[in-house]
Amino acid sequence: MIANETLALHPATPDDCPELAAMNRQLIDETGQGNRMTVQELEARMRGWLERGTYTGYIFRLEGDTIGYALADMNEMYVRHFFIRREHRRKGYGRGAVALLFEALGTEEIGLSCLTKNEAGQAFWQSFEHEAYSIKYFIRKPKQGE
Repeated sequence: MIANETLALHPATPDDCPELAAMNRQLIDETGQGNRMTVQELEARMRGWLERGTYTGYIFRLEGDTIGYALADMNEMYVRHFFIRREHRRKGYGRGAVALLFEALGTEEIGLSCLTKNEAGQAFWQSFEHEAYSIKYFIRKPKQGE
């Protein structure tokens, strides 16, 4: 556990997957990514990621209550998921969680992406010192005759 006043970071285990999946569903719904997986499917996916070591999971707790989570690829120093529950936003806990995450990862720089429809997330990440690295596109197959 790594703590910062009342905010603490705990390593996630497969036993945490039901709670992680519920937060993942909220993250998906809020960011407009269109993923239609059920909470049960998200839980199975999350469990697989943690058990295989694809990602390392972290849970952020405030005075013992879970307020968010992160998933990180330790090889790439890339954060796949970062989420703080809505009722805990705009109170400094997101920035505190990022500081704890940097400490846990033992790095000075992390990579991440943020969906274009997630304007609040973009504003949050842009508030940190950053450098744009790439733009990821999803293109559609041209229609016949184009």
